Amino acid sequence: MPRLFVGIELPESLKASALGACADYPALRWQQASQLHLTLRFQGDLPQQRLAELENALEAVDVPRFEMAIKGVGCFGSVRSPSILWAGVWPTEPLQLLRACIDTHLLPLGLVADNADFRPHVTLARLRPPAADATGWLTRYAGLASRPAEIASFSLVASVPSAAGSRYNTIRRYGLS
Repeated sequence: MPRLFVGIELPESLKASALGACADYPALRWQQASQLHLTLRFQGDLPQQRLAELENALEAVDVPRFEMAIKGVGCFGSVRSPSILWAGVWPTEPLQLLRACIDTHLLPLGLVADNADFRPHVTLARLRPPAADATGWLTRYAGLASRPAEIASFSLVASVPSAAGSRYNTIRRYGLS
């Protein structure tokens, strides 16, 4: 049973900008360039026999290409003991539209989206308690920004856990119009 998510594989220019915020704190477990992505929808474990219907439903998603840039940083959890450090993205409206369209096409399959607020971001580091205070990092990289890059596709991805962190295998890529 693969553990799946629908996401955007970042263009190299956005990866490079995001990784720029990872250099000065070597003690943290930073994501590798190959792990950087933006999750549009976490699907979780799905029986193999349902994979084809999921792929077909995603094929029907019709959203125009758009540009996206890295903009700012933040954290989930307390600033004094964060669980995730992330880079923000801008603009968020095209991502909200893409997410809503994906949700609309997956709902008839009984694949209901979680009700958590969708906060588009790129995870840079996952921290385990006791985590370090992130105030200095947040202040230092508050102005993190990249030039916009074209987003021309989204992907269905399998997450494979490993000792070195999750590996992401693209199952299928879907072009935007």
